[in-house]
Amino acid sequence: MPEQPVYKPAEIEPKWQTKWEQDGLYNADIDPSKPKYYALTMLPYPSGDLHIGHWYAMTPSDARARYKRMRGFNVMFPMGFDAFGLPAENAAIKNNIHPKEWTYANIVRMRAQLRSMGSMYDWRREAVSSDPKYYRWSQWFFNKLLENELAYRKMSPVDWCPHCNTTLAREQVWGDDRHCERCGTPVIKKDLVQWFFRTTSYADQLLDFSDIDWPERVIALQTNWIGRSEGAEVHFTVDSVELTEEEA
Repeated sequence: MPEQPVYKPAEIEPKWQTKWEQDGLYNADIDPSKPKYYALTMLPYPSGDLHIGHWYAMTPSDARARYKRMRGFNVMFPMGFDAFGLPAENAAIKNNIHPKEWTYANIVRMRAQLRSMGSMYDWRREAVSSDPKYYRWSQWFFNKLLENELAYRKMSPVDWCPHCNTTLAREQVWGDDRHCERCGTPVIKKDLVQWFFRTTSYADQLLDFSDIDWPERVIALQTNWIGRSEGAEVHFTVDSVELTEEEA
Protein backbone atom coordinates (compact mmCIF):
# COMPACT_ATOMS: atom_id res chain seq x y z
CA MET A 1 0.00 0.00 0.00
CA PRO A 2 1.53 3.34 -1.01
CA GLU A 3 2.51 5.65 1.79
CA GLN A 4 -0.02 8.41 2.39
CA PRO A 5 1.32 11.95 1.92
CA VAL A 6 1.81 13.89 5.13
CA TYR A 7 0.33 17.36 5.35
CA LYS A 8 3.02 19.77 6.55
CA PRO A 9 1.33 23.12 7.24
CA ALA A 10 4.59 24.93 8.05
CA GLU A 11 5.79 24.18 4.51
CA ILE A 12 2.60 24.20 2.45
CA GLU A 13 0.60 27.11 3.87
CA PRO A 14 3.26 29.87 3.65
CA LYS A 15 3.88 28.93 0.02
CA TRP A 16 0.26 29.37 -1.02
CA GLN A 17 -0.39 32.37 1.22
CA THR A 18 2.53 34.13 -0.46
CA LYS A 19 1.10 33.20 -3.86
CA TRP A 20 -2.37 34.51 -2.95
CA GLU A 21 -0.89 37.79 -1.73
CA GLN A 22 1.27 38.24 -4.83
CA ASP A 23 -1.77 37.64 -7.03
CA GLY A 24 -3.90 40.05 -5.00
CA LEU A 25 -6.48 37.31 -4.62
CA TYR A 26 -8.35 39.04 -1.80
CA ASN A 27 -7.93 42.62 -2.95
CA ALA A 28 -11.18 44.52 -3.42
CA ASP A 29 -10.76 46.80 -6.42
CA ILE A 30 -13.47 48.75 -8.22
CA ASP A 31 -15.22 46.43 -10.66
CA PRO A 32 -18.61 47.62 -11.98
CA SER A 33 -19.23 44.22 -13.57
CA LYS A 34 -19.65 42.54 -10.16
CA PRO A 35 -22.16 43.13 -7.36
CA LYS A 36 -20.54 44.63 -4.26
CA TYR A 37 -20.43 42.98 -0.85
CA TYR A 38 -18.94 44.52 2.29
CA ALA A 39 -17.93 42.20 5.12
CA LEU A 40 -16.57 43.14 8.53
CA THR A 41 -15.72 41.32 11.71
CA MET A 42 -15.06 42.84 15.12
CA LEU A 43 -11.58 44.36 15.20
CA PRO A 44 -9.41 42.79 17.92
CA TYR A 45 -7.92 44.74 20.82
CA PRO A 46 -4.10 44.70 20.43
CA SER A 47 -3.54 43.97 24.11
CA GLY A 48 -1.71 40.65 23.69
CA ASP A 49 -1.51 37.58 21.45
CA LEU A 50 -4.41 36.20 19.48
CA HIS A 51 -6.15 33.25 21.10
CA ILE A 52 -8.75 30.69 20.06
CA GLY A 53 -11.55 33.07 21.00
CA HIS A 54 -10.48 35.48 18.27
CA TRP A 55 -10.65 32.88 15.55
CA TYR A 56 -13.89 31.50 16.98
CA ALA A 57 -15.44 34.91 16.28
CA MET A 58 -13.66 35.50 12.96
CA THR A 59 -14.21 32.14 11.26
CA PRO A 60 -17.93 32.63 10.44
CA SER A 61 -17.36 36.04 8.83
CA ASP A 62 -14.37 34.69 6.89
CA ALA A 63 -16.42 31.74 5.65
CA ARG A 64 -19.26 34.06 4.65
CA ALA A 65 -16.91 36.38 2.77
CA ARG A 66 -15.41 33.43 0.88
CA TYR A 67 -18.86 32.13 0.01
CA LYS A 68 -19.93 35.51 -1.40
CA ARG A 69 -16.71 35.77 -3.39
CA MET A 70 -17.28 32.33 -4.91
CA ARG A 71 -20.80 33.45 -5.79
CA GLY A 72 -19.34 36.22 -7.93
CA PHE A 73 -19.44 39.18 -5.56
CA ASN A 74 -16.69 41.77 -5.35
CA VAL A 75 -16.02 41.33 -1.63
CA MET A 76 -14.37 44.03 0.44
CA PHE A 77 -13.25 42.47 3.72
CA PRO A 78 -10.88 44.72 5.69
CA MET A 79 -9.15 44.11 9.00
CA GLY A 80 -7.77 46.38 11.69
CA PHE A 81 -7.18 46.90 15.38
CA ASP A 82 -9.28 48.68 18.00
CA ALA A 83 -6.36 50.22 19.85
CA PHE A 84 -8.00 52.82 22.11
CA GLY A 85 -9.54 52.18 25.50
CA LEU A 86 -8.85 50.42 28.77
CA PRO A 87 -7.82 46.96 27.42
CA ALA A 88 -4.67 48.38 25.83
CA GLU A 89 -4.05 50.72 28.77
CA ASN A 90 -4.47 47.91 31.31
CA ALA A 91 -2.06 45.66 29.44
CA ALA A 92 0.54 48.44 29.21
CA ILE A 93 0.30 49.12 32.95
CA LYS A 94 0.57 45.41 33.75
CA ASN A 95 3.70 45.06 31.59
CA ASN A 96 5.23 48.39 32.68
CA ILE A 97 5.61 49.76 29.17
CA HIS A 98 4.35 52.84 27.32
CA PRO A 99 0.89 52.17 25.82
CA LYS A 100 1.94 53.19 22.31
CA GLU A 101 5.02 50.96 22.30
CA TRP A 102 3.06 48.03 23.71
CA THR A 103 0.12 48.49 21.35
CA TYR A 104 2.07 48.76 18.10
CA ALA A 105 4.36 45.86 19.00
CA ASN A 106 1.24 43.75 19.53
CA ILE A 107 -0.22 44.90 16.22
CA VAL A 108 2.89 43.72 14.36
CA ARG A 109 2.68 40.31 16.04
CA MET A 110 -1.10 39.93 15.72
CA ARG A 111 -1.00 40.97 12.07
CA ALA A 112 1.49 38.16 11.38
CA GLN A 113 -0.70 35.71 13.30
CA LEU A 114 -3.79 36.70 11.32
CA ARG A 115 -1.90 36.38 8.05
CA SER A 116 -0.67 32.91 9.03
CA MET A 117 -4.29 31.78 9.35
CA GLY A 118 -4.86 32.40 5.65
CA SER A 119 -7.94 34.57 6.19
CA MET A 120 -9.13 36.58 3.20
CA TYR A 121 -8.65 40.11 4.50
CA ASP A 122 -7.65 42.92 2.18
CA TRP A 123 -4.67 44.17 4.18
CA ARG A 124 -4.32 47.26 2.01
CA ARG A 125 -7.40 48.55 3.85
CA GLU A 126 -6.13 47.96 7.38
CA ALA A 127 -7.45 50.41 9.98
CA VAL A 128 -5.81 51.12 13.35
CA SER A 129 -7.99 53.30 15.56
CA SER A 130 -5.01 54.98 17.28
CA ASP A 131 -3.45 56.18 14.01
CA PRO A 132 -4.00 59.92 13.37
CA LYS A 133 -4.77 59.15 9.72
CA TYR A 134 -7.69 57.06 10.97
CA TYR A 135 -9.13 59.04 13.86
CA ARG A 136 -8.95 62.34 11.97
CA TRP A 137 -11.99 61.02 10.08
CA SER A 138 -13.74 60.13 13.33
CA GLN A 139 -13.16 63.73 14.40
CA TRP A 140 -14.41 65.02 11.03
CA PHE A 141 -17.54 62.90 11.31
CA PHE A 142 -18.20 64.09 14.87
CA ASN A 143 -17.84 67.73 13.78
CA LYS A 144 -20.45 67.12 11.08
CA LEU A 145 -22.83 65.72 13.69
CA LEU A 146 -22.16 68.75 15.88
CA GLU A 147 -22.73 71.20 13.03
CA ASN A 148 -26.11 69.60 12.34
CA GLU A 149 -27.12 69.57 16.03
CA LEU A 150 -27.02 65.77 16.14
CA ALA A 151 -24.46 65.73 18.96
CA TYR A 152 -25.13 67.43 22.28
CA ARG A 153 -23.99 67.42 25.90
CA LYS A 154 -25.96 66.89 29.07
CA MET A 155 -25.45 65.73 32.64
CA SER A 156 -25.86 61.99 33.12
CA PRO A 157 -24.72 59.32 35.62
CA VAL A 158 -21.74 57.09 34.76
CA ASP A 159 -19.93 54.19 36.40
CA TRP A 160 -16.82 55.74 37.97
CA CYS A 161 -13.73 54.19 39.55
CA PRO A 162 -12.44 56.62 42.21
CA HIS A 163 -9.03 54.89 42.28
CA CYS A 164 -8.36 54.84 38.52
CA ASN A 165 -10.10 58.21 38.19
CA THR A 166 -11.93 57.15 35.03
CA THR A 167 -15.33 56.19 33.71
CA LEU A 168 -15.96 52.51 33.02
CA ALA A 169 -17.99 50.66 30.43
CA ARG A 170 -20.64 48.27 31.75
CA GLU A 171 -18.46 45.23 31.00
CA GLN A 172 -15.62 46.72 33.05
CA VAL A 173 -17.73 46.66 36.22
CA TRP A 174 -17.46 43.17 37.70
CA GLY A 175 -19.36 41.15 40.26
CA ASP A 176 -22.41 41.66 42.42
CA ASP A 177 -20.40 44.11 44.51
CA ARG A 178 -19.73 46.21 41.35
CA HIS A 179 -15.95 46.55 41.48
CA CYS A 180 -13.47 47.86 38.90
CA GLU A 181 -11.97 45.10 36.74
CA ARG A 182 -8.56 46.77 36.85
CA CYS A 183 -8.00 47.58 40.52
CA GLY A 184 -10.90 45.98 42.40
CA THR A 185 -12.12 49.27 43.87
CA PRO A 186 -15.89 49.54 44.43
CA VAL A 187 -17.44 51.47 41.54
CA ILE A 188 -19.68 54.45 42.25
CA LYS A 189 -22.25 56.35 40.24
CA LYS A 190 -21.15 59.87 39.36
CA ASP A 191 -22.92 62.62 37.43
CA LEU A 192 -20.79 63.97 34.59
CA VAL A 193 -21.40 66.11 31.52
CA GLN A 194 -21.31 63.73 28.55
CA TRP A 195 -21.78 63.72 24.80
CA PHE A 196 -24.87 62.12 23.26
CA PHE A 197 -26.06 61.51 19.71
CA ARG A 198 -29.58 62.60 18.81
CA THR A 199 -30.64 59.23 17.39
CA THR A 200 -34.28 60.20 17.86
CA SER A 201 -33.98 62.37 14.75
CA TYR A 202 -33.51 59.19 12.71
CA ALA A 203 -35.59 56.78 14.78
CA ASP A 204 -38.05 55.96 12.00
CA GLN A 205 -35.29 55.19 9.49
CA LEU A 206 -33.34 53.15 12.03
CA LEU A 207 -36.43 51.10 12.87
CA ASP A 208 -37.10 50.17 9.24
CA PHE A 209 -35.80 46.60 8.95
CA SER A 210 -37.59 45.80 5.68
CA ASP A 211 -34.36 45.41 3.69
CA ILE A 212 -32.32 43.72 6.44
CA ASP A 213 -32.34 39.98 7.04
CA TRP A 214 -31.81 39.98 10.81
CA PRO A 215 -33.01 37.45 13.41
CA GLU A 216 -35.97 38.60 15.51
CA ARG A 217 -33.76 38.63 18.62
CA VAL A 218 -31.37 41.13 17.01
CA ILE A 219 -34.24 43.29 15.75
CA ALA A 220 -35.66 43.41 19.28
CA LEU A 221 -32.28 44.42 20.71
CA GLN A 222 -31.87 47.15 18.09
CA THR A 223 -35.41 48.41 18.66
CA ASN A 224 -34.89 48.61 22.41
CA TRP A 225 -31.54 50.36 21.94
CA ILE A 226 -33.10 53.03 19.71
CA GLY A 227 -35.84 53.46 22.30
CA ARG A 228 -38.34 55.37 20.19
CA SER A 229 -41.54 56.28 22.03
CA GLU A 230 -44.51 58.55 21.38
CA GLY A 231 -45.21 59.44 24.98
CA ALA A 232 -48.66 59.58 26.53
CA GLU A 233 -51.03 62.02 28.18
CA VAL A 234 -53.04 60.51 31.02
CA HIS A 235 -56.07 62.04 32.75
CA PHE A 236 -57.04 60.78 36.19
CA THR A 237 -60.35 61.33 37.92
CA VAL A 238 -59.92 61.98 41.64
CA ASP A 239 -62.33 62.50 44.46
CA SER A 240 -63.06 66.08 45.23
CA VAL A 241 -60.73 67.23 47.96
CA GLU A 242 -60.05 70.56 49.54
CA LEU A 243 -56.54 71.80 48.77
CA THR A 244 -54.57 74.37 50.69
CA GLU A 245 -53.20 77.35 48.80
CA GLU A 246 -49.71 75.82 48.94
CA GLU A 247 -50.86 72.48 47.47
CA ALA A 248 -52.81 74.17 44.70
